[in-house]
Amino acid sequence: MGREWKWCVPVILNQKEEYFKEYLDKLITMKADMVLLVAPFPEANILSTEEWRAYSNKLKQKVEFFEANGIKAGFWMARTIGHTPAFSSTGRKEKAVFQEITGPAGKSAGGCYCPLDENFKKYLSKAFKIIAESGVKFILLDDDFRIGLHGDEAKLGCFCPLHIEKFSKRAKMNLSRNQLVGKVVCGNPNKIRSQWLKFTGESLVYLAKIIEKAVHSVNKKIRIGQCASPSHWSSEGFEMKDLLKALAGKTRPFVRISGAPYWAKESASSLPHILELNRLEYSWLNKNNTEVVTEGDTFPHTRFYCSAKMLHSYTQFILASGFSGIMEYALPYFPKPGYETAYTATAVKYAENYAAIRRFFPEDDASKGLNVIINQNYNCNITASSDLNKALAEWTQNYIPPVLSGISGLGIPLTYNEAAGPSFLSGASVLALKVGELNNILKNGVLVDAVASEGLLKRGVDIGIKTMKKAVDPVLEKYSGGINGRYAGESIWLLNSGENVYFHCEPKPGAKTISEFQDDNKNALYPGTILYENAKGQRFCILPYDMSKASACRQLIHSYAKQEQLAQCLGWAGRTPLVVSIRQPAAHIMCKAAKSGKRLAIAVHNCHLDPLLNPVLLLRPDIKVGKKIELLLPDAKKSVLTTGFEYQNDGKYGYLKIKCKINTLELLSIGLRQD
Repeated sequence: MGREWKWCVPVILNQKEEYFKEYLDKLITMKADMVLLVAPFPEANILSTEEWRAYSNKLKQKVEFFEANGIKAGFWMARTIGHTPAFSSTGRKEKAVFQEITGPAGKSAGGCYCPLDENFKKYLSKAFKIIAESGVKFILLDDDFRIGLHGDEAKLGCFCPLHIEKFSKRAKMNLSRNQLVGKVVCGNPNKIRSQWLKFTGESLVYLAKIIEKAVHSVNKKIRIGQCASPSHWSSEGFEMKDLLKALAGKTRPFVRISGAPYWAKESASSLPHILELNRLEYSWLNKNNTEVVTEGDTFPHTRFYCSAKMLHSYTQFILASGFSGIMEYALPYFPKPGYETAYTATAVKYAENYAAIRRFFPEDDASKGLNVIINQNYNCNITASSDLNKALAEWTQNYIPPVLSGISGLGIPLTYNEAAGPSFLSGASVLALKVGELNNILKNGVLVDAVASEGLLKRGVDIGIKTMKKAVDPVLEKYSGGINGRYAGESIWLLNSGENVYFHCEPKPGAKTISEFQDDNKNALYPGTILYENAKGQRFCILPYDMSKASACRQLIHSYAKQEQLAQCLGWAGRTPLVVSIRQPAAHIMCKAAKSGKRLAIAVHNCHLDPLLNPVLLLRPDIKVGKKIELLLPDAKKSVLTTGFEYQNDGKYGYLKIKCKINTLELLSIGLRQD
């Protein structure tokens, strides 16, 4: 088809027969590459063998129908373990059929079954084998194939009798559920928590191997993929590549990663951290020969909840990011295909713009900017409350790294888990870094929040801090002179929310305090941002607050003063200014460099309700700007060379003012030749 990305579109398998011709017409119109036929849906509790065979027979018919008309067809298994009790259409019978997932408080998630139950393993194995007999060549598991997030009853893990008994034998200890929960969910990181998460993760990976064996006993060429859930990456005790490999067997692994436009809840400023979550997840996978598509979900698939504009904006940035495919939830699940038409119409209307974006940002270009360091299973090292309900809230709020909502809309380009710097260390994940990894990160300069600072101190790193302790909330942050630029001398009202956000850090001699926290009478309380270079030449910018909670304090991170301070401090820490930045609210940007070094491609994504008029990019002063620059204007079908800009260079920055307007949720692409 000459297109450089794949569109996969889900359709409910058990729909009315007369709908399928219209489904086909819409898929052909939007040039979909694959249809994923979804069943069982609505989610049933347990199906009989006869019911599975009926699905398999209908799947066979519909695969033949779509593929005869030029569209590949796969099967999307909508239920394996079960999402939540609320999702099950039939609910739980009088007595549970299999051992149910059991949460930390001992509550069962009705209709959600434990991967250790032998009879459940046999049930799933048989169901997948029957589906494979349909002749389908691709099977995708929904994101209910997980250990956590099974409703309020089972937010974190499975503490059922099967898991506790087997773990007790393996770990050679005899702990009650309450004792185990106290070690795993609450308190500080510890050996028992690590052992438990590894064990429960392995129980899911083992079930994946059983599914792979059942499917490939029918046809070894069938590909099996997984829809990811946020908990897969953060809290389930395995690396995603291992789960994907277990499912795929000898075929190429496939994953639909997590992070969907409907999560934004129609808030433009919420879209950047969702898009950056996609890029973070991709950084964990892109070296493992895994086919990756993103979650273009509009749930529940009408514009009452997710606008076509939000999906369009999401799609544009995803394609600029270099993803090879999108699962585009463009058709309604239940009513007739024409019930919601805006998503398919948008896909058709902007097809040439999408292709132009894909060409503008070659897939193998390297991302440039602030290097955000977050490893998988980052929740394993959190320190949680001793109160179970509070602890569960702390685990679940971190399923999506909160740091992304803090920094993604500050006009600073981001990259993930790369060797180049400067880097951003936040939260307890610093404790999981190997010595070599940490040393490579520190040599390029780092931005560090309070929790990561504690971790570095525990590891014996000289970060310029003598002591640190939790502090009372300040009212204001006063910005000192010099590096704070235009806002030197200003005090910013913080508007705090939450508990245990701030830390009092006592600086060592040689450390420089560039802002201070104040009370409501503007009296100094304790240091704010601190800069320090140690004897090894490692540079640190210390932010004395927990970044996972900072976004709730309205102006602690999201202010013009902090935006400028961070950009300046990153230039100091990395010994050179950022490759590009922009000083506008909710400005989401990305920068990519050709491997040859001969071209920079910059995306400016306006996620503010106000239009961005004549945006000014602050470039590293050595970046070349010729007599013409390449622009792909919002929604344009091709890029152009233009002189419609102004450029000045004062040796500190190059200031590139582009004469255009970027409306809400629009994307401007800028190309700069460097040869």
